[in-house]
Amino acid sequence: MTLVLTGILSLFATYLGLRFTVWAYTLGFSPVMAWVALFTCVLLQGFGYYLISFFPIRHRLLSILTWITQILFGLFMCLLLFTVAVDLITVLLRFFLNDEQETKMEGIAFFFVIGATALAGIIGLIQARLIGPRIYRVDVALNGLPSAFDGFKIAQISDLHIGPTIGLRYVRSVVNKVNSLLADVVILTGDIIDGPAAQL
Repeated sequence: MTLVLTGILSLFATYLGLRFTVWAYTLGFSPVMAWVALFTCVLLQGFGYYLISFFPIRHRLLSILTWITQILFGLFMCLLLFTVAVDLITVLLRFFLNDEQETKMEGIAFFFVIGATALAGIIGLIQARLIGPRIYRVDVALNGLPSAFDGFKIAQISDLHIGPTIGLRYVRSVVNKVNSLLADVVILTGDIIDGPAAQL
């Protein structure tokens, strides 16, 4: 599975590398660093899956390495999504632009992708680490539901990913939020831990 994911990431990195090469020549800088950075990110992702087997789950070095790989992966995916979006828009605009305008547009596209990726990364970190999970309230109307279940409250939690980067303090904050809801049932629906349960 890891090899498949690494292969897919490599294809994405190749696409981004080719795109950054065009931007590099348009803006007059070397594309070598972009290629190195992209494939370093891919290699770290592939290697990251094996880190848990080398260290205890709450080892400080593992935590640092996991932070690095996860942040890089997040930035990598933002780069990919924003680049694809810019390319789709660029394809449409090329019908209306001359060569000089196209060159300017490439520069604008590059700085937009870099800026949007940086902004998304900052917002993501703030949301994940400072704000924490949000509570969404959804009313579900069911025909024929017995009156005894009127107002029945279910708290559903997923994707906590307790492990090298998510520890006791974060989990306690989630538990406190859930307990404050006074739910009748609490349901955990997957991706609760990253790592061996015995260590966690």
